[in-house]
Amino acid sequence: MKKITFLLLTLPFFVQAQKTKSVARLKTETNTTATGVQFEHLIPNWNSLVARAKKENKFIFVDCYTTWCGPCKQMSNQIFPQKEVGDFYNKNFINVKLQLDVTAKDNEDVVKTRAVAKQIETVYKVVAYPTFLVFNAQGKIVHKFVGGGDAKDIIEKGKDALVPENQYYTALERYKNGDKKLEHIIKLCKLTEAAFEKGSNEYLKEIIAKTDNVFTKEIGDIIVNLTMGSNNSVAVEHLTKNRGRWKEVLESKDVDDAMENIIEEDFMQAVADKGKVEIDWDEMSKSYQEKYPEYFAKMLGPIKITYYARKKDWKNYGIYLDEYMSTYGATITNENQLNQYAWNVFENVDNKEILTKAINWSKKSFAKSNNPMFIDTYANLLYKLN
Repeated sequence: MKKITFLLLTLPFFVQAQKTKSVARLKTETNTTATGVQFEHLIPNWNSLVARAKKENKFIFVDCYTTWCGPCKQMSNQIFPQKEVGDFYNKNFINVKLQLDVTAKDNEDVVKTRAVAKQIETVYKVVAYPTFLVFNAQGKIVHKFVGGGDAKDIIEKGKDALVPENQYYTALERYKNGDKKLEHIIKLCKLTEAAFEKGSNEYLKEIIAKTDNVFTKEIGDIIVNLTMGSNNSVAVEHLTKNRGRWKEVLESKDVDDAMENIIEEDFMQAVADKGKVEIDWDEMSKSYQEKYPEYFAKMLGPIKITYYARKKDWKNYGIYLDEYMSTYGATITNENQLNQYAWNVFENVDNKEILTKAINWSKKSFAKSNNPMFIDTYANLLYKLN
């Protein structure tokens, strides 16, 4: 901890960053209201920033973003400009924007902060975006969390960052200093996942070893979350072997969603291991049908869709997406999934029959929410079909 703190105390500037794991698309709208979070874009001296934090008795909040990150843009354009978010963060933090990628369009402030941005990225292992770092009034790192959210969510995360019991780096320090109580390891495991940091495998092993009855909702929620996020190998193995037992404790849909994620990741890794060899779908299907008999028939369609999307083979993507939606489309209620399928078709598929079907998927995505981003997809599909 001392080494990291010392490094930051020697840094002269600051910037912003972000990263995503999926083929996600987010549209944003610029909010010009001046009542939101007030960000510093260039800090000429870190020591002066810490001095200011001490004087104002505030923590330091750093938004690490990249210019290509959809969720980062959504946070900047839709969430941070909101008055309630601004009221909370301006009261409790000195807020800093830090860009972590490099583009030809970077302004003077961003160019000046490139060196420190690289150091921040390296020291704090920023590999997903947006990443938010929190320092106390003495300039010591205390918390890290990853990913966007709505106004209520980001305020709650900000409140957690002010409380030592909810701070990732504080909890990690306690653990290293000998606090190995079960309740603390459970807390640290959750915080580690939220920070997109390594270590959750070992923490989960300890939790399982220290627990008389593993099959509780609290531990089940942790295991399911770990399989959906970092694809934690301990969580994957435990859930896969005990999926029937976990369905007695958790919602069946939560277990099924986690298992489908496990199967898809497993399959895509197997494909990656084969290199550029063309997939023998019959052979692969037989193998996975034996491993996951209750899931794979339904999973084969999404796996093919994901596979061809990653290959940017949009002809086959359209064919298998159409095939899958014809069979299972009526059962899909996830608005983001429907919108993603519709948008990919708009951007990459020219088959008019599939484009026409995508209009119906798109309409379903905003039928209940009137989400402007999803309506935009619908408008684009109509435009493409004249």
